[in-house]
Amino acid sequence: MSLKKTNNTIDKEIYIGPKEYPIKIQIKTYKGRKYLDIRKWYLDRKTDEVLPTKKGISLNEYQFEDVISILSKDKEKVSNWFQEKIDENDVVDSLIKQSEVRRKIAKETREFKTKSEKLSENKFFKIEYEDGKKQLVINENHQLYKEINKEKSAEKIKKILELLFISFDQTIQLFDSEESIKVTDFEDMLIHNWSIILKNYLKKSYV
Repeated sequence: MSLKKTNNTIDKEIYIGPKEYPIKIQIKTYKGRKYLDIRKWYLDRKTDEVLPTKKGISLNEYQFEDVISILSKDKEKVSNWFQEKIDENDVVDSLIKQSEVRRKIAKETREFKTKSEKLSENKFFKIEYEDGKKQLVINENHQLYKEINKEKSAEKIKKILELLFISFDQTIQLFDSEESIKVTDFEDMLIHNWSIILKNYLKKSYV
């Protein structure tokens, strides 16, 4: 590991291979979410800078767990394949089975906490992490929270759910299905626009 100072801060560089053409592992936090970035870098001869290539992946918590689980359970088989001790198909079949298991796990429920508070953002909820646990924060300023907390009949609650779903569908229609958008950008735009459209539906005396 090497350390370099930039703007009075210390950037930790974790890399393997030669310094001019390393594979770097970077720990990043973007908008409260943590990512592990593994990427190939190269030496730009014109600027004499080591720059990132597009060959890499950025893993969130769940993706990291999936990759580590799959590879660790078949570590010996993968190593034997590199050493040409076993056939490629044997490794592939085993990794496919492990990936199927992880996909099932990804769809299972996960533990989380819930709280409500007045948020300045125009969102009806956001996700935070506290002591490593996921926390759903519901915006008390949003119309959805206000409507749900009123005295409502089962029929009214059903109507609120209908508006939740129809506003989501309307929000999705705002996006071009053929346009390439970064997942993080899409998430922000989706929640922002969905919150506005849902608020408008709720205020239109539908409930």
